[in-house]
Parts: sequence; structure tokens; C-alpha cells
Amino acid sequence: MSLTEDDRVFIKRVLNEAKKIFEILTSKVALEKHTYEDLLVIRYSIIQIVETISIIATKIASRLGYVIEGYVEAMRFLVKQGIVDEELGEELVRLARLRNLLVHRYWEVDDYRVLREARSSGLKVIERVLNELQRLVEG
Repeated sequence: MSLTEDDRVFIKRVLNEAKKIFEILTSKVALEKHTYEDLLVIRYSIIQIVETISIIATKIASRLGYVIEGYVEAMRFLVKQGIVDEELGEELVRLARLRNLLVHRYWEVDDYRVLREARSSGLKVIERVLNELQRLVEG
């Protein structure tokens, strides 16, 4: 994949922001009791991380002449390009759909289900994709 040095710098900067958000998300998920503000931070962190992953996918796609038109499509693009495997890609699609739910229909969100999923596999999924994207820009 032919990323320019400017592309790499941009992606690294965006990834660093996502990693900071991931640290905040991890610390909030680990709490035993959650205030309403904690739950809002968790929601917003998930939104920001999905959007960051999508921005990176869109940057790569534009370099290759593709146009991405949504968050789910961005996640599938990462699989299509071999940046992430299919299993991780499916988890990212679920994460993108969660982002859409959080943004568009927040009153239907079960915050404690989001917490359970984050604890069971969600944080690992995010960490894996951030690591894969880091390897991509360093390679």
C-alpha cells in the first residue's frame, strides 16, 4: 500500500488521539459503579474511536481511489484491503453499528449492556485494530 509520508503523519496523529481516548474508555469501563457522566464518557469515547478508525480507512481508501460512504463500509474496507482479518472486521462492523445507535437513537441504548460487551470483548477489539493500524503506518 502506497501511503505518502504526509498520510503516515496524519494517521499517526489521529491514532495517538484514539489511543488517549481508549485509555479514558478503559478506565471508565473498569469502574465498579458508574455515574451518568461516566456512562456518557463511555458512549462518547466509543463514538470517537469508531470515527477515528473510519477517518483512517477513508484516508487509505482515497489514496487507492475508493470512496467510502459510511462507518460500516469503512470497517469492511479494512478487511477488503487485508488490514484486519475477517473476524476483527465483523467486530468492527458491530462497533460501527453501535456508534450509529449511540449517535442517532441514544434513548434506546442499554448502557449496562454496552459495559458488559466492552468488558467481554469490545476493549480487546478496539485495542487490536489500533495496533493493526499502528503497524500499517510504521511498516
